[in-house]
Amino acid sequence: MTTRPEIEILAIIKEGAYRDWTHVNNMKPSEFCKEKLGLHKIKQYAFLRRYWNDADELCRVIEQYRRNHHFQNHERCLAEILVRYSGSCTEHV
Repeated sequence: MTTRPEIEILAIIKEGAYRDWTHVNNMKPSEFCKEKLGLHKIKQYAFLRRYWNDADELCRVIEQYRRNHHFQNHERCLAEILVRYSGSCTEHV
């Protein structure tokens, strides 16, 4: 199973900048987070634990990503994995 590198894109959605990111040519989500959103520690566990401290918000953002992103081939998204394997966020997805 293949998933997209969603953690940065989820942060972009949470910050309300998804449309801005989609209009930036050739900028990786991690670069956008650092340069445009000031999220320099986006891949560090301690930062992510604080940043995503609200599970309901995380579920909302995961669902918004599922609705807005075009997945190719056999790609799966976190929303599908959560519903299938853990039952988490099922009321949101």
